Amino acid sequence: VNMEETACANSRREEARQEMGRMRVVCEALEKERDEALFQLSNLDERDEEPMFDTWETHAVQIALPSPSANLGVILGGGKGDEMFDVGMPIFVRDLVSGCPFDGHLKPLDYILCVNDIDVSSMDQRSVVDILSNSCNLKMVS
Repeated sequence: VNMEETACANSRREEARQEMGRMRVVCEALEKERDEALFQLSNLDERDEEPMFDTWETHAVQIALPSPSANLGVILGGGKGDEMFDVGMPIFVRDLVSGCPFDGHLKPLDYILCVNDIDVSSMDQRSVVDILSNSCNLKMVS
């Protein structure tokens, strides 16, 4: 029985040694890939490292709504608590109903940063909709 146990243990040890060898080769390849990626990143032009939002343009929109309305014809996305995005994403226009008061002023994927001098970029969608719905004269920065 001892001979069988010894032979079995030796076989498992040899399998483990071979697996370690395969893992070492994979690790070395990953290290090489990482080093190449870091080298490429270090050679980027400074202008490529500038944040994208520095180049974004903002524009102010003033809209006179006929009366406070629950149906604005705008569908929002992003904001605090939006489960579709893991990271905090500012409020943005997901879609617009054709002919709505915002048609021609906003377009899908516009970020809404400020409404009536209130910073809404990190608010939840419901709060922004409430602000929009309860206003007759909107002043927005997008």
